[in-house]
Amino acid sequence: LRKSPQGIKRSKLEAIAKQLGLSMSNIGHEPTYIKTTDPKLRPLTIPGHAGDIKVGTARCIIDQLLSCVDEWEIHLNEQSE
Repeated sequence: LRKSPQGIKRSKLEAIAKQLGLSMSNIGHEPTYIKTTDPKLRPLTIPGHAGDIKVGTARCIIDQLLSCVDEWEIHLNEQSE
């Protein structure tokens, strides 16, 4: 997705967020996903409008999702020690 962020739908990014353990919260004006445990991740906002997400916005969301993956890796490594 990072290499080709054109044409990304909100549902695709939401599915990835849910796979990373984030759940929807009622904070903010746009749909926001949070995780408060295992590890504590930053809130992630995914615009709730229909259609494709703008390329720049998609890149930012993808970067934050990748940061979530990194945080999970760190957390799991700490758990295995």
